[in-house]
Order: sequence, then structure tokens, then C-alpha cells
Amino acid sequence: MIAVAFIILAVMVYRGGRVRRQVHPSWIQSESPIFSSRTFVRQYVFPQWISWNYRYGGGPELTVWLNGIEVSAPQGSVANSQAFFFNPHECAMRHDRVGLWGTPIDRRQCIYLVGPSEYGDVTLALTPDAGIEPAWQALLRAGVRSSEEA
Repeated sequence: MIAVAFIILAVMVYRGGRVRRQVHPSWIQSESPIFSSRTFVRQYVFPQWISWNYRYGGGPELTVWLNGIEVSAPQGSVANSQAFFFNPHECAMRHDRVGLWGTPIDRRQCIYLVGPSEYGDVTLALTPDAGIEPAWQALLRAGVRSSEEA
């Protein structure tokens, strides 16, 4: 059990070290966000879901612009402070319920978001404090594809 926990921690540190907080893309400096909220985040790191710490440094945040999406976490929420920047036209989302480590324990209603980063696809389960529906509408407005559209 301890060995498994150590391996998971090593993967988180390794991936956290590779996906460090990047310089804000130019679109962030040129417009105001259309949505911003502190957000409960679970990230899929094979083979399970890892919860970002919600308490340290103010907690993770979801910010949506018309031309982009940022999911950021201060140091302490994850191994290193980091931010994922996504082009919304390359992302897909759906409503879902994700539990601790992918189990039914502590299941939360969330927005399941998948988008490319420079190191491959990133899969996140987002539960914004401001509510699922306002975040969903902002992501749709930015251009994220909904897998629930007919």
C-alpha cells in the first residue's frame, strides 16, 4: 500500500514538474475574463483521479476568456504551482459525477473537461464554487464542444 502511494506521489510530482505554471498567453492580457471562480478540481492521472488540494493558497481556480481557458493551482494545491491553458475550440466537456479515486466515494457533480496541453491530453473534473451551470454557459460561449449536444 505504501509503495502504491509512493508511486502515485512520484507521478504527480513528475507531471507537476513538467506542467509548471506557464507564461500567460497573449490572449489573457488582451481581454477580460467572462467567468472566474474558485473550483474543486480532480485530475485524471492514470490509473486514477487525484484531487487538487482545495485549501492551500486560495485553492484552484477556473478562469474562462472568449479565446481561452485557464485552470490554475497555487503551490500546495498540487506538488508545484501550475496552470493549464486550453484553446476552447480544441476542448470537449460533459456533465458527470466523479468520486474520490474514481470510486463512488465523495462523488461530486462536475464538468468533465478534456483538452490538449503541450504534454498530451489533460482530463479534469471541475466543480466551480459559482456553480456548474454558469461555468458551463461560459465554456460554451468560449467555444468548448459539449458531448451532450444533439
